[in-house]
Amino acid sequence: MQGWPRLWLALCGAPPLLLLVGRLLSPEGPGLALRLAGAAACVLLLPGALVVRSLGAPRSVGVALAAALAWSLALVFAVFAVVFAVSGTLGLAVGLLGGTMVAAFGLSFRSAAPALDRAEIWAVVALLVAGAALAGALWWATGTIGGSLGPSVSDALFHLARVRKLDDAGALGSISVVNEISGEHVHPGYAFPLWHGGLALIARLAGVDPTLVVLYLPAILAPLAVLLAYAAGTALFRSWAGGIAAAAGQLALLAFAREGTGSLQFLAQPGGAARLLLIPAMLALVFAFVAEGGLSLLGAAAASGFALAVVHPTYVVFVVLPVCGFLLARAILSDGADTRLLLGGLGAVVVPAGLFFAWLVQFLEDTRYRPPVRFTQQVEELSTGLQLRPEQMAWGGGVKVAAFVAVPLALLASGRRWAAYVLGGTAALAITALVPPVFDRFVDAVSLPQAVRVASFLPLPFALAGAAALAGRARGLGAASALAAGIGFELAYRHPATGAAWAVWLAALAATGGLALFVGLRPFTLDETAPGSWTALAAAVFTLPVAVTGFAGYERWDKPDPYGLTPGLTRALDEDIPPLATVLAPSVTSYRIAGYAPVRIVVAPAGHVAFKMEDEYRERFRAARLFFLEASTTPAQRTAILRRYDVGWVVVDKTRGRPSLPPGLKLEYGDERYSLYRVGRKEQA
Repeated sequence: MQGWPRLWLALCGAPPLLLLVGRLLSPEGPGLALRLAGAAACVLLLPGALVVRSLGAPRSVGVALAAALAWSLALVFAVFAVVFAVSGTLGLAVGLLGGTMVAAFGLSFRSAAPALDRAEIWAVVALLVAGAALAGALWWATGTIGGSLGPSVSDALFHLARVRKLDDAGALGSISVVNEISGEHVHPGYAFPLWHGGLALIARLAGVDPTLVVLYLPAILAPLAVLLAYAAGTALFRSWAGGIAAAAGQLALLAFAREGTGSLQFLAQPGGAARLLLIPAMLALVFAFVAEGGLSLLGAAAASGFALAVVHPTYVVFVVLPVCGFLLARAILSDGADTRLLLGGLGAVVVPAGLFFAWLVQFLEDTRYRPPVRFTQQVEELSTGLQLRPEQMAWGGGVKVAAFVAVPLALLASGRRWAAYVLGGTAALAITALVPPVFDRFVDAVSLPQAVRVASFLPLPFALAGAAALAGRARGLGAASALAAGIGFELAYRHPATGAAWAVWLAALAATGGLALFVGLRPFTLDETAPGSWTALAAAVFTLPVAVTGFAGYERWDKPDPYGLTPGLTRALDEDIPPLATVLAPSVTSYRIAGYAPVRIVVAPAGHVAFKMEDEYRERFRAARLFFLEASTTPAQRTAILRRYDVGWVVVDKTRGRPSLPPGLKLEYGDERYSLYRVGRKEQA
């Protein structure tokens, strides 16, 4: 059925209706879920969906969702660019986004929607049911930020601090308004707060505190993550069954193998969103463009590349590398087929991302600095340079080992696009990670903390999906073999630290050696039978043992935060301190203060700051230690610290010491654990 204007009207009206119903209920339980679902759809999907319909929607539901997400984030970027340019507020951002949607809604009726494939509709419905189950598991498990994700190592509070300032700081005069450290440089990884801005819009539309968005939005976004993984698989395999297999592979590697929901709990953070939403969306659009062509898909791919570059810049590099390998492998394995379209899709991603990088370079620090101790588990130093440890690349339990073992199977279907992506992508990233001179140059380009993540971008979900496609050719026997393989690998490698370096080398050598061999030989290829229901079944039964193992130790993340703020202090921070005022407190306390109040702090735990100079951070850490923990510090020295960092407020954690404070500090709030002091103007001068 083409056109379906009534269905289109229903789809456009559903997110605002969900939001309205949720706003009529209390912001907890079902009411909170409806608020977040409606607000998230209004910000992350509906604006782009209107653009996609105006330009001509793709035939695949999953690819259409990928395009909607890409265009939505591009529009949110434009909205915040205007807001920062005119020193507007978050309310202005809401108005601009709403006005844009109204205009796009009128244009969306100019073109008819494509016919819907019945098999894909059922596949999407099945995945939505699975995604809803994951959403329920995430929702049930969610407790507290600090207690759930670690008292000092989680990035959740870092991102919450930025979202809160966009929500509560008032006039947004520049991108630096989100900085939580007084005098801090712009963080190069999050220079333009696109994802943080999206979360702030969701919080404002939902009428809830940003803390609830950071905590519970992952559950809302989990079904979308499943559908986008499906979209990438559908576009690459040209089959709904291949899409289901790719989604199953993604969940097996990134969710089920890591305590049931794994990386899905980080969907509200830029890194998690980029990894689980933006990259699958970008791949789906590039793969669909290679298969179908069309300016609308090319434009959506460009929007996705730009959005990914803004949300998490280094991840564009990580995903472009396997796409370049795909291009090379496809040229070798298919006599140049798809080369022109692949070059076009790659260019659509790289050019807008490159324009953003040209602007970003002013904020970049020297990436050649290499922490000597922190990454020794991931990296080893050989006589020829640094190398990512193969055994570390195999971290992730039996399913990770199985995925590496599945890579050589792509040689059996080397004429297929999916095989070219698996072989070419694996070869490109394996050479980057395992060849010391190459890895050294890569580290210099993106920094060591980022470079150690490169193994996470290997096309392993597609390798598992390809193996399922091969197993599906044997029908029942293939499905039984897939189940046996799933059980066998889980029993053989029950601990995440598999130590299976052999599997990494097997995949790397098979991919690179196979491509080199096919340069002079005609590659072996199977017939063109598209993956069908047996492929989906093989992927599902292989994933089942992984899911059972992962959820066996599943528990609620509700441990109390040992450094958590008391409700009274949180209320006092919000009511008494003006936005963007500077607060001095111990490091871990400061980190939480920035998350729960729109203020600036002097210091935070290492790893959550953006100082270009290591000495600058050490000096601030030393100043906080002198102020709170050194009994020999004189009142004059403490006063000098307050003046140096223009501190207006001081918070004392009595469990960590009771410093002798300088005169002129007025107690504004106190409880059994914390005291809040206002610094007089004389001490600030």
